[in-house]
Amino acid sequence: MYTLDQPTTVALLCLYLPVFALSLAGNSLVIYVVYKNPHMRRLKNLFLVNLAIADLAVTLICMPLTAGQIVFRLWVYGGAMCKLIGYIQGVAVNCSIFTLAALSIDRYLAIKNSVVGSCNSCMSPGLLFLATWLPAAICMSPLLCVRQVHAMAFPEFGIEISYCIEEWPKQMDRKGYGIALLFVTYILPLVIIIGCYSLIGRKLCSVEFHRKTSDSSSTVMLGRKRVARMLIALIAVFVLSWLPYNVTSLSLDLNYKYLDARVLPYTLLLAHAHSAVNPFLYWFLNKSFRHCMRRALRCSSRRATRGREAHKYV
Repeated sequence: MYTLDQPTTVALLCLYLPVFALSLAGNSLVIYVVYKNPHMRRLKNLFLVNLAIADLAVTLICMPLTAGQIVFRLWVYGGAMCKLIGYIQGVAVNCSIFTLAALSIDRYLAIKNSVVGSCNSCMSPGLLFLATWLPAAICMSPLLCVRQVHAMAFPEFGIEISYCIEEWPKQMDRKGYGIALLFVTYILPLVIIIGCYSLIGRKLCSVEFHRKTSDSSSTVMLGRKRVARMLIALIAVFVLSWLPYNVTSLSLDLNYKYLDARVLPYTLLLAHAHSAVNPFLYWFLNKSFRHCMRRALRCSSRRATRGREAHKYV
C-alpha cells in the first residue's frame, strides 16, 4: 500500500513540495500586503485577497492530504476528513471562479462608468465574501452526504482496509451531478467572464469612448487597462490549470473506459499549482502589488538580519 518506492510517487512529491512552499508564502504575502497598506484596501484588491484565502485553503488542507494519499493509498484520516477534503477543495475552487466572475463584472462596470469618481462599487467586503463563498458551499454540499469511508475486512489476514469513496444512490445521480457541477461552476462563470471582457474590449476600442474620455481621466483609464490585462491573465491561468482535471474527473464519472485513472493525480497537481501561480501574476502585472511586496520582503529581511546580529551578542 506504500508507494514511496515508485518513481511516479517520488516525482509527484518532488513537484508538490515547491508548489506547497510557493503557494503558502505567496498567498500569505498577498494578504499581509493588503492588510498592512491602507491604500491597498480597495475593492479590486479585496477580490484578490478572496482568491488568496481560497488558495490558502487548498494549500493547507488539500495539498498535504493529497500528498499523503499518493504515498499511502489507504484512507487513515477518519470519516470527517473523508467528507471535508473533497468538500473544502471544491468550495475553494468554486469560490475562485465565482470571484473571477464577480471581478469581471466589477471591471466592466468600472470601464462603462468611465468618468473619474463615478465607478464606486456598491459591493461591500462582507457582501463579496458572502456572494462567492456561500454559492460555492451550496454547490459542493452533496459531497458531505455521499463521501463515505468504505471498509473491506480480510479476516483470514486479520486486517481491515479503508477507502474514502463517493457512494451515490444511483450511478445516474453521480453523472448528473458531475455534469451540473461542471456547468454551474465552470462553463457558466466562463461565459460571464468572456462576455464581460468582450464588452470591455469593445468599450475600450470604441471611438466614442476615446472622445468622451477627458485628459484628466486618461491616467485612471490606463490603470484600468493594466488591471484588465492582469485579470485576463488570471482567468487564462485558471482555465488552463483546472480544465484537464475537470475533463478527467467528468470522464471518469461518465465511465469512459479509454481514460486511464492514473492520469488524475497529474491533472490534480496542475490544478493545485494554480494556487502558487497567482501571487507571481500579481507581482509581474501589478505595479502597486510589486512595490508593496518588495517593501514587505525588505522589512522582513532587515528584521531577520537584526535578529541574527542581536543573537550574536547574547
